[in-house]
Amino acid sequence: MKPPSKEGLAELDPSSAKANDRRVNDILRWIEQRQQHSGAHHTQAIDFAELTQWHFSEKGGNLRHDSRRFFSIEGLHTENTDAPSNAWEQPIIHQPEVGILGLISRVIGGTRQFLVQAKMEPGNINTFQISPTVQATQSNFTRIHAGKPTAYLEYFTETNATPLIDTLQSEHGARFYRKQNRNMIVDVHDDIPVLDGFKWLTLADIHALMHRDNVINMDTRSVISCIDYTTHEDYPLLRKASLRTDGELINWLTHIKKDTNISSTLMPLKAIAHWIKDERSIHHETRPLFSVMAVAVTAESREVPQWTQPMLTDANPGLLGLIATTLHGVPHFLVQAKEEPGNSNGCELYPTVHCSHYLSRTSDPAAPAFLETVLGDHNHTVWFDALLSEEGGRFYRIQNRHRIIHIDHAADMAIPANFQWATYRQLQRLRRFNYLSIGLRTLLVCLPATSEYTA
Repeated sequence: MKPPSKEGLAELDPSSAKANDRRVNDILRWIEQRQQHSGAHHTQAIDFAELTQWHFSEKGGNLRHDSRRFFSIEGLHTENTDAPSNAWEQPIIHQPEVGILGLISRVIGGTRQFLVQAKMEPGNINTFQISPTVQATQSNFTRIHAGKPTAYLEYFTETNATPLIDTLQSEHGARFYRKQNRNMIVDVHDDIPVLDGFKWLTLADIHALMHRDNVINMDTRSVISCIDYTTHEDYPLLRKASLRTDGELINWLTHIKKDTNISSTLMPLKAIAHWIKDERSIHHETRPLFSVMAVAVTAESREVPQWTQPMLTDANPGLLGLIATTLHGVPHFLVQAKEEPGNSNGCELYPTVHCSHYLSRTSDPAAPAFLETVLGDHNHTVWFDALLSEEGGRFYRIQNRHRIIHIDHAADMAIPANFQWATYRQLQRLRRFNYLSIGLRTLLVCLPATSEYTA
């Protein structure tokens, strides 16, 4: 395949991220019609014993597919080498394959558009969500499932299109073990057939739909987050002035990485401490954490119409919260550097608040820093607030509240050593080197770089 085009997506003006309500409602009706006319689709919880082509291995108790492909549920031991007594163990998804998350793009009538699909995933809260053109693991697109081929795959694996973006980005470090996906946008010049369930959307459409709960799926958000607006300087969010230089930010992150001593090792699932396996779940014995379950899926619109699989689930929503303030006339964002047990790159940059079960933690003395500030209802302007789903192929009805607030003079707040202020432009540069967690990338893509985001 050709190297990515140097022109990239530079012609995308940030102000294009606006769409009218009529257009949004038309797209929502299209999704609803897709759901009504695509055959039977449902997901049902089952006992582990009812799984087909999945088994718990005799030796370590890991839950894996008979083909030894797709993914497995294994155990993970994590400890801080400076404080071994703080060690913990948990189940984790081990999927060493690199999947493709790809959007086909073209300029139609002077406006760049993206080919998306309304796709059913077993864990989706509302069954169908907007997915990339191609959203497939290596096991899926090499057809280990013996089902139908992945539509449009050739535009990402052959020379049928010009790559505009082609980058490896990390997945959830608390739920996946060292997982990365290939995020791609490819450009086509000729007409291509638009298959049933697919539709051309503008960037404006996608951004507008992100303000609706659980419509744009995680993988679409991940790909769109790789669009770099930094060639534009006409908007406050994109100006070059900053509190810290890029070098100072990288130096700060390097010192955090150097001083972080987290060690994580895969271990047998049946040996993890404080977790209980019963007929229907693997769950922590005392704490309200996520759990592992099994499901039976019927999905007549998918490559395989029926299957079973394990999934991770958590009924309590998490929170991804970002505090912004304006310095030197440019919005700055408060980010934190931390390491999660499954990270492949050590420390990454996370939102100001990145936590699960946030509704039960507001009165917890050990609550994450700035939780009450992000959730507060005074002295700030809300820039974004919506519930957005986690990836529905591995996570059953898991969602996070995404919230961005602007606070005047927030730079005067005392912040811990692992927090720092950075501009949108700086974070986009760090994203190129895979320094941004998927949670931070998702929040930034909720914030189109338009002139409305000013103090």
